[in-house]
Amino acid sequence: MTNQEAWNILGIMPTNDKRAIRRAYAAKSREHHAEEEPEQFARIHEAYQKVLDGVNSDDNYSEMLYNQSQKTVPDAENRVNIQDGMQNALISCTRKIK
Repeated sequence: MTNQEAWNILGIMPTNDKRAIRRAYAAKSREHHAEEEPEQFARIHEAYQKVLDGVNSDDNYSEMLYNQSQKTVPDAENRVNIQDGMQNALISCTRKIK
């Protein structure tokens, strides 16, 4: 199981937040009870262990998470620039009306 598969099984984006990981694991565990779906539960537990091992032991893991977060920054900047542009256009339209 790869790291990306583990995150997909838990249903969350990669993070160092152990509480978020634990919450995702608990939610998935409730959905797939160990006695009712032992194979699926075992897969969820394996994913949880893999993710926690990565968070607890690997310094490169934090760097990987940082690099992934940086991929989303340009989109956020573009949204801000678009919002600023729209706000400036709204201000200029309002001035023309007055």
